[in-house]
Amino acid sequence: MSSIADNTPAELIVAEPRRARDTVRIKDKTQPESLFDAFWLEGELAMLFGEPGAGKSLLAVQIADALSRGQNLLQPELPLKKRRKILDIDLVLTEKQFRKRYSDHEFASNVYRAAPQEASELLRWTEAMISKYGFDAVIIDDLSMVSLANDGTRETLALMHGLKRLTVETGVSILVLADSAPLVHKKRPAELGLRRSQVLCGVADSVFALHGDRIIQTRTRSERLVWTKKNPLRFTIEDLSNGLLGMEFALPEVSSDLGEDIVEIKEMHDERKMTFREIADEFGISRSYAQKLYSHWTPRIGRAVAEQRKKEAEEKAYWDELDAWRASGGKITFDYELGRWVKFRKDQQPETLAAPEPGTDSSPEETAEDPEAP
Repeated sequence: MSSIADNTPAELIVAEPRRARDTVRIKDKTQPESLFDAFWLEGELAMLFGEPGAGKSLLAVQIADALSRGQNLLQPELPLKKRRKILDIDLVLTEKQFRKRYSDHEFASNVYRAAPQEASELLRWTEAMISKYGFDAVIIDDLSMVSLANDGTRETLALMHGLKRLTVETGVSILVLADSAPLVHKKRPAELGLRRSQVLCGVADSVFALHGDRIIQTRTRSERLVWTKKNPLRFTIEDLSNGLLGMEFALPEVSSDLGEDIVEIKEMHDERKMTFREIADEFGISRSYAQKLYSHWTPRIGRAVAEQRKKEAEEKAYWDELDAWRASGGKITFDYELGRWVKFRKDQQPETLAAPEPGTDSSPEETAEDPEAP
């Protein structure tokens, strides 16, 4: 009986298949960077949709501006990352309209604007621009202009497949914008507003929507959904300090316990060089969730956890010193003015210790000296 190899055409190269478990075990040292939090990752084709006038173009320009400077849009206090060369393909605003809207803002030198003469040539033109000028990320605003120039959804779907191919072949990151119709019933899935264009979502690696004053994810291939209807990213549109008209984001507060987990995961990964799989096993969580907690680290969270750890260390040292004093035969008394327990000797004033803030719940055992004792 002949083997599979015997029946394979000579010109066809067949790679040896890899076991699924081996694929999972491979340690990927080049995790894709986040371009816009969990909404858009490096090398992805992402799609942003929303009703006309919702703020899609404003957000797209903000994202482009942040990427060109190496900044994190949601957390600008984070250390700078790689500065990316951005191509903004604006099919909506004219040069005059763009200049009027952003005249108060100084863009970085690596943000470029251009558009093909014919929308029907968008894919070939974009591929040529990437090849010639080496853009890292491309933003297309928006697909509705393409569908108006062509025969609707069929051509737009072909464009999306072509853009997806570009991301795979070149590693470029692409964000496309699309208009959706208003939803009468706000509780219905946001993608229904795309109507026939909803099929485009199946091509994208990531899909997210502007929904009122919220940004929500509807699909992602890379990891679990983070910004859902139950946990949206809220925003307001403001005149920003950098001269842009854009979004101010309201990040949710992080509890002290969650903050401690985030900082511990960062320390395990950065200092102890543990993989996310090893961290996930130690915490009893999924690898993707460990990565997500790691990505949520900010200097603000780091400072808060460091301050909390400092207070806990001071409180422990305070009680350890009191315990050692009492073990050596000393007694303590409570100083009501200071609001803390202090060392007590009958022949001198009580010795005040460095102690936690007043109101500490902890108290010594019943053998402590009564505050009214002589």
